[in-house]
Amino acid sequence: MMIAPVCLMITAALSIHPGRSVFFYYETVTLSCAVPGNFSSWTVKRNTSTRSSVSCETWGQLNGSFCTIKGVYPSDSGVYWCESDSGECSNTINITVATGVILQGPAVPLTEGDSVTLNCSYKEKYAKESTSNFITAFYRNGAVIGNRSEGRLGLIHVSKENEGFYKCEHPTKGESPEIWLEVRGDDDDSEEQTAELIKLQRDSADANLKARLSGLYVRPIGPSEDPAHVDHEGQVLRRIQPMVLDTPIVSLLN
Repeated sequence: MMIAPVCLMITAALSIHPGRSVFFYYETVTLSCAVPGNFSSWTVKRNTSTRSSVSCETWGQLNGSFCTIKGVYPSDSGVYWCESDSGECSNTINITVATGVILQGPAVPLTEGDSVTLNCSYKEKYAKESTSNFITAFYRNGAVIGNRSEGRLGLIHVSKENEGFYKCEHPTKGESPEIWLEVRGDDDDSEEQTAELIKLQRDSADANLKARLSGLYVRPIGPSEDPAHVDHEGQVLRRIQPMVLDTPIVSLLN
């Protein structure tokens, strides 16, 4: 279980390319920080199953506000964030590296009314290409929600009812790891700040973009989910009061 960082203030936004949280072996992944002012006092950090709070210079290639991992491996699975010398942070993004069957979904929360396609793919460890050309069963919160002749599930104009843990199943190769899909509604806390954070995540390839956010964002437990079931798939961001989390956290400040 990965431990998320504890920060006093969120003043940056972390994004990921490709824009998902689950990857096959040996894919190239780039993390990008949009920070206020000069990036020189910031770096990208991660917690994995073996080491905590390790900077990009140790495990990736840092180029300005971009940190690239060329050829991810299971040891790269973990929690990633941006952090400054003064202890300011960004949102966190979970990365999972797997072989076989994976479900590709958005790395950031959706807003009610958005549309998204979840893509179920299969790839052997050393294969060059993945495939989605197989009959696929899709699950939400452990229950089958449909079968598709190809490995794609379209969700049109999503609502809070679409929120949950998703996975897919290949007819002969097994199931994917679960991903968490969050849908933001009008009644969510800090709606304006959340919308700004999501926009910053999507646009943060612009190194001069300035994030103006405060608060602590962590993943809430999904509806009807037992806390023991919550794993590190698909980190979700939310400004909340203290609550049960999937990772230990020592304190939450306003």
